[in-house]
Amino acid sequence: MARDRIPSQVLFEGWKILGKHAHNRKASSQTRVIKCIDGTGFSTADTKENEKVFGRPSASRGKTGFPQLRAVLLMDAHSRIFEGIEWGHYKDQSEASLADKLIQTHDLSGTMIEGDRLYFSKERCYTIIEKKADFLFRIRKDIQVHTCLRLRDGSAIGLLFMRRNSKKLKERMKQKYSSFSLPEIIQEQKRLLKNVKKRRREKRPGHRRSRYQTPACYFVRLIEYNVYVHGPSKSKQESYRLVTSILDPEQLPALTAADDYHCRWEEEVAIREMKWLQNFSMPHFWGKNPARVIQELAVLLVIHTLFRCLLLEASLQSGLPPRRFSVSHARHTLFNALSHSPFSHKNKHICSNNSFIMHLIRHKLPVNSPRECPRALKVPIRRYPSRARVRGPPSVAISYEVRFAPVIS
Repeated sequence: MARDRIPSQVLFEGWKILGKHAHNRKASSQTRVIKCIDGTGFSTADTKENEKVFGRPSASRGKTGFPQLRAVLLMDAHSRIFEGIEWGHYKDQSEASLADKLIQTHDLSGTMIEGDRLYFSKERCYTIIEKKADFLFRIRKDIQVHTCLRLRDGSAIGLLFMRRNSKKLKERMKQKYSSFSLPEIIQEQKRLLKNVKKRRREKRPGHRRSRYQTPACYFVRLIEYNVYVHGPSKSKQESYRLVTSILDPEQLPALTAADDYHCRWEEEVAIREMKWLQNFSMPHFWGKNPARVIQELAVLLVIHTLFRCLLLEASLQSGLPPRRFSVSHARHTLFNALSHSPFSHKNKHICSNNSFIMHLIRHKLPVNSPRECPRALKVPIRRYPSRARVRGPPSVAISYEVRFAPVIS
């Protein structure tokens, strides 16, 4: 068959080449490279081979219709281009374990990794610091961060303990670092990380391995704030707790961190775009065996990255952000041009690369209403689709208000 001539490894290499091209063509005005990490599931054809390799989600009664492939993706928040992926069994492997593999196997130096509460762990954050990158994660309410220093922007410097130390030791270390200034805390952070690397080199046989893998504690910056959403019919309040490895508030102010965290939802939009390219078909992949499924996954990544590279090129030429250009319009224009003969006079101006990009620039999207966080105000979804043909009322702009709460140790 023709599909056997192109293995999935070749397709993944082509996807990486497209990602490198997009990385080289990024806007130089981007001061901070933000990468998001999130997971999703892809349904596969209902065969015994796919069920054995990918697994099947649990159901309240009986079994689900299709086996599913669990995947965790790493995406650039500015261009919405996926740069890494790890997949595995739906039941045997969690998104957290796949995220660990993804972080360990990719170069993250000079970037900031963002994720929700599911992807936060003390060991994972320390791995990101070791790879010379920064992180910005949302944490749960029950995670303790022992504050040592309060800053003027509303945030605080705190300690994350890696091991189950005694309460007396924690109180002693908290009192020790409470008198430190911000430059002294930054120097102490470097010393703690340097001592771990030195102990690893001096490790002798017979010692426990976990003793030299991580430090006893390290410093993070805690940012707590409340988001008040004022809508036309109702208002909502939601509290956020963020931790970051950037300790200096001049490099990352608290208000900028609150704005940057909402870039994490860009990946959910990009995942929906990738599934939209398949017209939301069920199952997503029709391969009868796992090799065919992985091949279709690689093709889907190549097609989505190709569209996003074209939109990135249009963004660089026009000076507008990539979100001002429509993926649906790009797909409609390109498929409409390729459906006819490329040598016809009617579609000659669309088939060329520069003319296609100029066509995208002329049909840019209007400026959206000021909604930075798409999940700030949830609208209840009906269980059954409405049969009414009359459109609902137009969308009303929603105002946001961010208030920083006092940090409680």
